[in-house]
Amino acid sequence: MAPETALSVEFWPIEDLVPNPRNARLHDEEQIAQIRRSIEEFGFTNPILLGDVDGEIVAGHGRRRPQGGAPGRD
Repeated sequence: MAPETALSVEFWPIEDLVPNPRNARLHDEEQIAQIRRSIEEFGFTNPILLGDVDGEIVAGHGRRRPQGGAPGRD
């Protein structure tokens, strides 16, 4: 059994989130627009997951752009 890991929620400035260059998923502009509309309608209900301390995105590259993140491998 793996040791317990404490989970935490932290609020980071969008500009401090680092896209993972190995992220295989790419989102076109229509998909980003769909994500933006979903966030506007339902709120930001699914957080962007980051690595331990470096701010590298583990999951949620597509949710970064509608929040003001620069284009990249999302």
